[in-house]
Amino acid sequence: MNALRFALKQAVRNVWGFGLVVLFATLAGLSFLLGEQLQTQTEKQLIKNISGVDIVVGAKGSPLQLILSTLFFMDNPTGNIPAGVAKQYARNPMVESVLPLALGNSYQGHRLVGSDTAFLSFYHAEIASGTVYQAPFELVIGAQVASQRGLNLGDEVVTQHGMSQAAAEHHHDAHPYLVKGILEPCNCPADNVLFTAVQSITDAHSHGHNHDSEQEITALLLRCKNALSKLQLPRTINENTTLQAAIPSIEVDRLLGLTSGAFQALGFFSGLFYLVCVLAMVAAFMSRFKERQRDAVLLRLEGYSSGQVQRLILTEALLMIAVAVLCIAVFYPCLSWILENGVLAGYGLQLALWPEILSLFACVGGLLVAALISWFILWLRFRKMSIQEVLAREAY
Repeated sequence: MNALRFALKQAVRNVWGFGLVVLFATLAGLSFLLGEQLQTQTEKQLIKNISGVDIVVGAKGSPLQLILSTLFFMDNPTGNIPAGVAKQYARNPMVESVLPLALGNSYQGHRLVGSDTAFLSFYHAEIASGTVYQAPFELVIGAQVASQRGLNLGDEVVTQHGMSQAAAEHHHDAHPYLVKGILEPCNCPADNVLFTAVQSITDAHSHGHNHDSEQEITALLLRCKNALSKLQLPRTINENTTLQAAIPSIEVDRLLGLTSGAFQALGFFSGLFYLVCVLAMVAAFMSRFKERQRDAVLLRLEGYSSGQVQRLILTEALLMIAVAVLCIAVFYPCLSWILENGVLAGYGLQLALWPEILSLFACVGGLLVAALISWFILWLRFRKMSIQEVLAREAY
């Protein structure tokens, strides 16, 4: 008898038992992969998004809040600073480049960011279609903004003041924005925001009064010329000015430290759930021992050797794992898409939850080991099995 055909017949014959083993194996694999990837990808994304920015200068307040609001657009800004400080730090010999940011407006939950065209370099973004803005009230929008809101080149956008629902009533109808460019998807916060010139933000709020002394921006992103400047300049700003200088790498390390307990708990419970599901899979497989014992006796009476019978049962165990792996391949993209979009909507992070090769091998390898252990236990019990005893028991 063909081993695969025998395994398929057994699966159809006892579809509930077969399905139960597949269900536990699938849950084990999904919990292992999602738990592991959610932790590693969150850390990678946080570190990736601060690369290229040495210092963030803004109003006094929480340095972590300053980082989250300017690099991740996940929080409210700490306040405003005079626009003239951008030129001041651009002339500083320790500074290589400066990017001004002006926040405050939004469009249907997406942050509007006033800046100059150097934002492409600071936020690791590229233009997919159209061009960068050349004049006030022109926009370059992120890939997620374009896809979620159905925006195309040439469309007009009316923004609102602030991000809260209460601020939605205060629209800047007198200053519609024109979409001039759309960014390539970068798997970064720039996917979820709209960029425009700083002048657009100040004009929308100053009602036509354009005086440098009155203009304010939210923050500055600085790149320093050398490692020594990265250490000296923040201390100088914090001690000798009314501004605040936050170092992204330090604040992200602090954030990871604050969340490490949660990630450790997540890893522990996902590992525990994986173990419980694997044990449940083994138990479900072993629960059919009496039925397998009867089938094994019948096969022996038909002339099959002990080794042939064991190969048939092993094939059935491997078929269960193969079906479970197929289920993981189907359901994992769906669950990861839900998590990715949920995290994106709630926290402004874009996570690529596709598992790494080593994680896949570890997941499938663990399931295979569990299946082989189940088969080995059955093999040991079948070795001690007496055909006469089984036939006598079945007779009664």
